[in-house]
Amino acid sequence: MSSVRVPTSQDRQDCCLLPAINSVDGATKAMAAITTAVANGELTPTEAAELSRVIDGFIKAIEATEIERRLRLLEERAIRDAK
Repeated sequence: MSSVRVPTSQDRQDCCLLPAINSVDGATKAMAAITTAVANGELTPTEAAELSRVIDGFIKAIEATEIERRLRLLEERAIRDAK
């Protein structure tokens, strides 16, 4: 599993190591890593909230893609059944 180094606050030089996000499962793992980083004092709650918004956007993109795929399949089925 690859991971991504995410710089924390511009005032600090350290980074938070997050798993690569290529799926909803990856997003779940990234959220777990963010939560752990906050608990360990590696990220501030504000930094965690910012990163969480990025992950939320990723999940919304996956959901929209899935809805589009399902709609396309239903439309194709309706056309096929109408013939």
